[in-house]
Order: sequence, then C-alpha cells, then structure tokens
Amino acid sequence: MAFPRHIFKKYDIRGLIDTEITNDLAEKVGRAFASMRSKELGGRAMTMVVGRDMRASSIPYQASLMEGLVKSGVRVLDIGLVSTPAFYFAVGFLKADGGVMLSASHNSAIYNGFKMTRENAIPVSGDTGIEDIADLVEAGVFSDAAVFGLIEKI
Repeated sequence: MAFPRHIFKKYDIRGLIDTEITNDLAEKVGRAFASMRSKELGGRAMTMVVGRDMRASSIPYQASLMEGLVKSGVRVLDIGLVSTPAFYFAVGFLKADGGVMLSASHNSAIYNGFKMTRENAIPVSGDTGIEDIADLVEAGVFSDAAVFGLIEKI
C-alpha cells in the first residue's frame, strides 16, 4: 500500500483501522512527533501525555505510539482511557511539553487517529506541524535516543 498521506488532516491524523492506521504507523507517529518537538525545544528532555478513547483499537495503537515516544527518549505520562477535554486539561495541568490523544472523534469504530498538542494543549494542525509529521513518517528514518524514555501511569 502506498503511503496514506490523505489521513494527515487539518487538525488530526485519522483513517481506517488495520489498513491506514496500523501499529507500525502509530509507532512512527510517536517517533515523528518526538522528533519535531525535540527540534522545537532545542533537544532538551521532554514529557508527553498520552490518552486514548474507548475504541478497542486504541489500546494497541496507544502502546505502539508510546513505544515510539520512549525510543525517542520521551518521558510518557499514560493517562489511559479519558475524554478529549480531560486529555487537554492533563497536558496543561501536568505541565507536559505536549501530548497525543488516540481518537477518531465522531467517526465510527472502524476509524482511529491521533490528536496532538504542544505545551498548554496548543493544538498541532496542518499549518503548525501535521505536514511536518507526515513528512517524517513517510521518510521513516529515525534514530534511537541515547537514553530511552519511560512510561508512567497517571
């Protein structure tokens, strides 16, 4: 299958589970988002919040996304099953450098996706980073951090 660039939308990444959204893609999204934020933050250590919605597919995709973040040296705060507004609150309240919410919003369970934020829950959009993430995912060239991050359940 060709790279599914069309899943990189204006305000999120969203596509069909198991074909457009896969575990491999989820890990690459984590790595790409960490790479983008690291560059923006001057390479300093980062903390990211990760939450998920109630879709069954969100559980394995969350694990793969967090694996990508950890390989990139990110400290992950896993807030588990949570609403999107609670996720946004957590990013700000926990003073994280950003976060990723696994959700496809109002779409049916055959879809899933990723909503990303910077610090203070500032959304990452097509104009402010989603296209950069798409480029990094498509290139698929990532280096492991010298020191892996870790996952803390919050």
